[in-house]
Amino acid sequence: MPGSLVRMAPPAGFLPAPNFAGFVTADGQASILVAELPAHSAPAVATLFNDLPSARHHFATQGVEIDRLQSIAADGITVPVAIGRQAAHGHVFDKWVALYQGRRTVLVTVQAPTAHALAQPAALAALASVTLGSPASLDEALAALPFHATARPPFRVIDTLAGAGMLMMAGERDVDPDGGQPRVIIASQLSLPAGSDDLGRLSGVLIGGTREIQQGTPLARQAVAFGGIDGERVTGSLPDGGRYVHYLALWPGRRYVRLVAIFPPGSDADAYEAVEAIARSVRFKD
Repeated sequence: MPGSLVRMAPPAGFLPAPNFAGFVTADGQASILVAELPAHSAPAVATLFNDLPSARHHFATQGVEIDRLQSIAADGITVPVAIGRQAAHGHVFDKWVALYQGRRTVLVTVQAPTAHALAQPAALAALASVTLGSPASLDEALAALPFHATARPPFRVIDTLAGAGMLMMAGERDVDPDGGQPRVIIASQLSLPAGSDDLGRLSGVLIGGTREIQQGTPLARQAVAFGGIDGERVTGSLPDGGRYVHYLALWPGRRYVRLVAIFPPGSDADAYEAVEAIARSVRFKD
């Protein structure tokens, strides 16, 4: 897959996806999603697969009901797989989520409607075929994202996130564990959480599920153009005196793109202006 370190043999009928890291069937009903995470995230992600109660608790927050955990062998390592289902948009999808740990931490999700021809042996065989190569360059990883976005000074692109997002940072440090620098995260998803097409409701769900801003206080909500269509911008204050801005645009029943900007106390005015310019640049790829 372009821009990905993952190599795999998908089930029959799956083709490389044109607008995300993974594969999709010609009818668009079944897909394989590849999410690459930093290697240092492995311990935290691995705890989600420690036992069935942990897996059920975590995946339930995403609307996925896990039935069981299973281990498979892939590329000489033991890989945990969470197996379950998810109801969304009038369909029930079978889901297989596998965790791979190497130079990067990788989650691969196979999903198909229960009435689809994809059978469990074929899904598990595809997951067992996964190998991890050398990480892609930043340019390659950015080219594989399903959207375009242009950084504006003082922000610069630091990395891609899970094959579906990017991180921009302002300030001298590329790594900022204390949160002392302004930062921007842009992310997309090919399905709508909470099974909702309501822009305001979905915005609230996403803000409430984002650790860095979920304790903030919304101050203003405004209809804006974002992602090339009608969207919404929410601005708010943070407990430490900082601010946040959350942009969201969604295509009902299909996908969404969001931008989260976090401004520590004392952030310069040019950082706020740059975020507005970055937001205007966001477009989904055809």
